[in-house]
Amino acid sequence: MASDDVRINEIRAFFEGWDLYTTVIEQNYMIHTEVLSYLVRRLTELGWSDLSILEVGCGDAHVVSEMGRFFTIERYCGIELSRMALDFAATKLEGKVQNLELIHGEMVEEIDRIQGKFDLIVAGYTIHHLDEKGKRALFASLKERLYSGGLLVVYDVVHRQEETREEYLDRAVRHFETDWTIFTAEQLKSVRNHVRQNDIPESWEGWRRIAQESGYQKMRFPYYDKNRLFGIMEFLD
Repeated sequence: MASDDVRINEIRAFFEGWDLYTTVIEQNYMIHTEVLSYLVRRLTELGWSDLSILEVGCGDAHVVSEMGRFFTIERYCGIELSRMALDFAATKLEGKVQNLELIHGEMVEEIDRIQGKFDLIVAGYTIHHLDEKGKRALFASLKERLYSGGLLVVYDVVHRQEETREEYLDRAVRHFETDWTIFTAEQLKSVRNHVRQNDIPESWEGWRRIAQESGYQKMRFPYYDKNRLFGIMEFLD
């Protein structure tokens, strides 16, 4: 795998390919519909209404902007590598958030500069770019940004317990090539290259261990897709 600085630049460049990114969401190739449904259902169960939300790797804030149809979002802070994505996020969140802060930067560097705490922290398809040490450090930093009783929701790549990284990536690439039929051969090549160069997936047990070592007391794995590639996880302070 590439050095940290090179990988960050590669990740930023990949997500500046806006047509590919938005198509993944529109086609629900990576469970964004299920993530939204889960968040609405879970927060309703908890009886939460007026929310403060921190999102790391926020992209265009698609999921949170849709949540604005169901909840009052008093404060939203989003961190994102792609300036283009943040411009779209600003447009999507206009009129849906009372106090909006969008930060252009790398989440590990920016998280400690954020003031205050949040009810909900969301991290979608971003933490898997870190190695295990980096994941553990970020989980700990995020915990410090949660109110007591707050909730961290991570939706990300999750490999089977018995799989190696290479086995998971081979299986994921086969799935992309078979099922992501709307993309051109060149776009699929970009996806393959990005995944193989940058993705460091964990099993659910791996995610659970990292969270536990970072101080989280309660955790659940409420959803994974039928192909066992992507999952939704929650961690409670």
